[in-house]
Amino acid sequence: MRKKILISLFFIITICSFFAEKAFSQDSAVQKINLTWQYNYSPSSFKNKPKASIKLDPLRKVTYKCDGLTVNFKEDEFHKKFKDYDLYVEFADGAYGDINGDGKEDAVVFLQSSTGGSGTYVTMAVVMNQNGKYKNTDCIDIGDCEDVNTIQIKPNKVTLDMLLHLSDEPHCCPDSPLTFTFNISGKGRILNAQAFENIKKAGYELSLGHMMGMSEPDNKSITHYNKAIRLYPQYTLAYLYRAEVLEKLGRFSQAKEDYDSVLRLNPQHAEAYQGRAHCYVKLKNYNHAILDATQAIKIKPEDGDGYLLRGAANAHLAKYREAIRDYSLSIEKFEKSEKIPCNPVQNQIEGAYLSIAHMYVQLKDYPKAIADLSKIIEMKTPEKDTEHICFNEVKYKSMKKEAYSLREEIYKKLAKDKITTRKVMK
Repeated sequence: MRKKILISLFFIITICSFFAEKAFSQDSAVQKINLTWQYNYSPSSFKNKPKASIKLDPLRKVTYKCDGLTVNFKEDEFHKKFKDYDLYVEFADGAYGDINGDGKEDAVVFLQSSTGGSGTYVTMAVVMNQNGKYKNTDCIDIGDCEDVNTIQIKPNKVTLDMLLHLSDEPHCCPDSPLTFTFNISGKGRILNAQAFENIKKAGYELSLGHMMGMSEPDNKSITHYNKAIRLYPQYTLAYLYRAEVLEKLGRFSQAKEDYDSVLRLNPQHAEAYQGRAHCYVKLKNYNHAILDATQAIKIKPEDGDGYLLRGAANAHLAKYREAIRDYSLSIEKFEKSEKIPCNPVQNQIEGAYLSIAHMYVQLKDYPKAIADLSKIIEMKTPEKDTEHICFNEVKYKSMKKEAYSLREEIYKKLAKDKITTRKVMK
């Protein structure tokens, strides 16, 4: 009898342990987050504001203590008048999930605060279920007009999929994707807040470096990119921007290493393959340049730059027919490409025609070389972009002078060859 009781107890304990473990390990599904700052940004879009969810009503009754401010909501908004300004805090959205693995439903809430201007600061608040009552245990500032797309809650982890201002995006529209996992203690405290703060600081350093690099890239912009990378070692954009500056300074080996880092972080980064291909051309490693340019073309077949780079590498290897094919494809792609403000693609088109002409000269096909040079000479100068404010404008650099010069050389050669032929025939 006693043995049967022990066996039954063992069975019950095992079953309970199984369900406890299952409750602990069960993850919430990925949940969509609707922030409202983008709907408040212009009066015409206010009608698109997401409707409040009844499920979140218990969370609206929670007292939130973030950045030394105590917030209690009446409906969806909290208002406090200060000496110099009015502060408005809005309950934006939230999601339920078991944060500490105790089988109870905790929550994460998103608040938005503004002082009446265009800035709207997004805050993430952790809310724990303590004996059936919700209590705000910690908060972290996400940033000004940042966008949180989704959230997933797992035991001791909250993962946000976001768009942040980590490069040179306009204030209205963050465009740098970031997936970040906040580590949460059993008591609902954020354990790696500093790591997230470092990413935001890295974004600031990158912006400073980019601003300095807009005029004439130098070591000052590189210094800011170095700081950004130290703060956020997985910062793809910082490696990419630093590589571009190093290229402009002629430091191609170092630039190649940064492109290596970009591709380790993102093996499908077409611009990094293009940049590394350019470095390989400058370092006279033409076969590797062809491999990288080909990979860039596979990822972005509509982009003419990959064909342009592969054409240059083939030209250096005296593969003139292959180079002509690639340069011709680059022209086709550039002519079909979407017009980018402040960036005339005619630079690349004229350069490609000039390169094709040089290839035909090597093949002694002078009529075709003259035909391509004439195309450059007959091209109209692109109109200056007056519709956009061009902070980082690509200047138009005409190839007409080089085209006239090469065409004149060909005419002289043909005339000389004609005279020589006549003398031989006599």
